[in-house]
Amino acid sequence: MADYGLTAVTNVINMLWNELTYPILTTVKVSNKALQNNVATLTTVTPHGLVTGDKIRVSNIDTVFNGIYTVASTPTPTSITYTLVGVNLFTTVVPPYGFINKVGAGVINPEDYPVSGGARVVPIMPVQEQVEIKDLIANPSLPYLVYDFDLVGYDTEWVICKERLTFKIFSPDVPEILKIMNVMIDLFRRFDESAKDMNDYAKTVSPNSPFKYHYFTLSEANSPDPAEELAGRMEADIAITYAYSREVNSSGRFA
Repeated sequence: MADYGLTAVTNVINMLWNELTYPILTTVKVSNKALQNNVATLTTVTPHGLVTGDKIRVSNIDTVFNGIYTVASTPTPTSITYTLVGVNLFTTVVPPYGFINKVGAGVINPEDYPVSGGARVVPIMPVQEQVEIKDLIANPSLPYLVYDFDLVGYDTEWVICKERLTFKIFSPDVPEILKIMNVMIDLFRRFDESAKDMNDYAKTVSPNSPFKYHYFTLSEANSPDPAEELAGRMEADIAITYAYSREVNSSGRFA
C-alpha cells in the first residue's frame, strides 16, 4: 500500500535548507562504517578526494552516523574518519550505500537558530505555522521563510503532477533577503538540470524514493518591501513551479 504521508514538496524544502546552510560541493558513496573509541571510519566506493578539515554531511547510513562533521583524517584515498561519540561498532556493510557530501559555507548559519523539542529549528515552515516560527525565533535579525503550495493539476498525462511553491522571505536586512533569493534562483531556474539535482538529492535521503522530478521553473521573484504585519522586517516573494511523477502500480494508483 502506498505511503500517503510522503509528499514531493518535502524533498524540495529539505534540499533548499541544505543549499542555504551547507551547499553540496561533491558526493561519494559509502560502502562500510565502523566506530571505535569515539572515532567513526567510513569507507567509500570510489576515491573521496577529501582532506583533513573538510566539512561533510553524512547521510543514508543511520541516525548514529548521519550528520554534519569535520574530517579528522583520511587514512586512505577511500576512507575518512571523524569524531563521533557512541558505542563501538566493528566494520559493517552499509546497505545499499550511504553518502558523504563535501559541503561549503551557506548564506545562513543554522546554529544561529534555537533548539526546540531537542532539534534545531529549521526556519522554513508552512504559512499555517508562521506565528509559531515567529515566536520560536526570538532574535528579530534572523531571516526566516514561510511557504504555501498549490496543486497546479493533472491533465491527460495523468502520471505527471505540477505544483507551485510560493515563498515569503522575512528579514530586517535587505542584503540578507537578496542573498537568500539568489540562492533560490540559482537552484531552481535551470529546468531539467534543477530536476536532476533534486533527484540526486532525493536518492541520498532515501534510495527508494518514489518521486522523480522532471523540471523546475522560476515563476516569480519580487524585490523586498516593508512587511505589512511585522514592524522592522522586510519581505520578498519568490515562486517556483515543478513537475514530478510518482511510482504507480498496475492500476495507476500510487505504489
